[in-house]
Amino acid sequence: MALFGAAELLGSAMYETASLFATEVAMFGLAALCYVMFLGGLPLFGKAGKPPGQKKGIQAASRASAGGGVAVTAPSKPSAVQSEVRTYAARGEWRSVSEIWHRVKCSDEALQLDLAAVVEAMRRLGSAPGDVAEELRAAATARPQLIDGIAGLPKALAQGESRRFLDAILALLERLGRPADASAYAALMDYNCSRRRPEDVAAVAARVPGGALTPSMRGLLATAAAQSGRLGEALEQLRQVPTSGPGLVAPGAVAQILALACAEGSMDEAVAEMKRLALLADARKFDELLSNEATRTDRRTAQLQRLLNAGAALGVPLRPSAFQVIAAAAMRDGDGPGLCALCDKLEETSKGADGVAVSEPLSLAMISASCTVGDLDVAARVLEMHRAACAGAPGGRVLSAFCSALADAGRSAEACDFFEAEMLPRSLALDSALAATLGEAAREAGRHELVGRLPSLVPAPPTRRAPNRAQAASVQPAEVAGTVAQVAEASGADRADIVAGGGGGGRGRGRHAGG
Repeated sequence: MALFGAAELLGSAMYETASLFATEVAMFGLAALCYVMFLGGLPLFGKAGKPPGQKKGIQAASRASAGGGVAVTAPSKPSAVQSEVRTYAARGEWRSVSEIWHRVKCSDEALQLDLAAVVEAMRRLGSAPGDVAEELRAAATARPQLIDGIAGLPKALAQGESRRFLDAILALLERLGRPADASAYAALMDYNCSRRRPEDVAAVAARVPGGALTPSMRGLLATAAAQSGRLGEALEQLRQVPTSGPGLVAPGAVAQILALACAEGSMDEAVAEMKRLALLADARKFDELLSNEATRTDRRTAQLQRLLNAGAALGVPLRPSAFQVIAAAAMRDGDGPGLCALCDKLEETSKGADGVAVSEPLSLAMISASCTVGDLDVAARVLEMHRAACAGAPGGRVLSAFCSALADAGRSAEACDFFEAEMLPRSLALDSALAATLGEAAREAGRHELVGRLPSLVPAPPTRRAPNRAQAASVQPAEVAGTVAQVAEASGADRADIVAGGGGGGRGRGRHAGG
């Protein structure tokens, strides 16, 4: 019985083992069927199919090699060394990236590396551009397939501080017989322009394959010529550009070309060429140029206005400060016709919502200049422009300046009428100087009532803060009395009448009316 029981147990175990084996065989067969259906073959046999994505990558690489282009085909799954380089580069561990490069640079694994990360690691570790180029040349000699990766470096190095290595990499590619395209040379020219190396810009342009200079390269050559002070060369480069393009010449370089043209007396020619290409000048640098030109005593107002018009043609927005600068030059030179022409330009450009705002500082500068040159018609026109800019409520300082200008010009009756019509209804306070000037004009015009009223319109000077009320009371009347005496002496009124008349000046007006 024991023997039969053991045999029964052994048979049951063998049956279970066979069942499990049959299940595994069935699963293996199902997996093989899936490989045949979806991948075109079994991976364990010689004629194995390629995944669709891998097939497309191989075909694209073949087409690139046949056409002579740069075949940069990333594997569907990065290798271990490539993943390692990317990880270290992301962490900023550049020494580790350099160690990997020196370990694999003469092996097939070097073909899988991101050479841009390798060059960046060398840059961060202080390697000179020539040393980096020599390192890549030695590696390409050992592995010629590495040249395809080197040919892709200029595009990766076209931004930031890595552009410092562009010159050496482009020279290496020229030695290897694989010169880069024009955009890489343009990036190097732009780098040299930003470092103000005009001679290097011209040297790089001479290395462009086939001498095919693009419009952007012509613009960079014009910028370099302007940096060297060669206006003729800059304009000649611009003449060779058929049409304008975005960013052809930087706004700062346009202002620099304009400054050279202004110094050499060729402003019309330069402006016409730059306007044809729709170039725009930098507003801040143009303001500096205008200010510098205005300080020169040999610059007349007409020349400054030509410069102002040139800036407007090159997209510089006209601002009140530009008109103030030219008005100051006209006042310095006593140029009445120039100031009148400037006023015409101001009237033309101040119209509309986007026009020049005739602000208070600009109005004061123009009125002051009109007094110097003896043309109060300009002051009257400026006052009306300022009134329109302020929605009918001109500033008190502008009204005071115009009223003082009328009085100083001997137009006493007009000054008094203007004061009573424009300033008196608004209860504008007068300073002592204007009160004295207007008082003299009122006496000349026989306006005795106004003479007596003027002192009451001059505010008392601010009192110093006293430690107690008694001291404050003792200081304030003396200061007020001194102010009243000054105004009374200037206006010709009697001091007793002013003091007795109080705030309204009633007694003073009665005496002058009766007299």
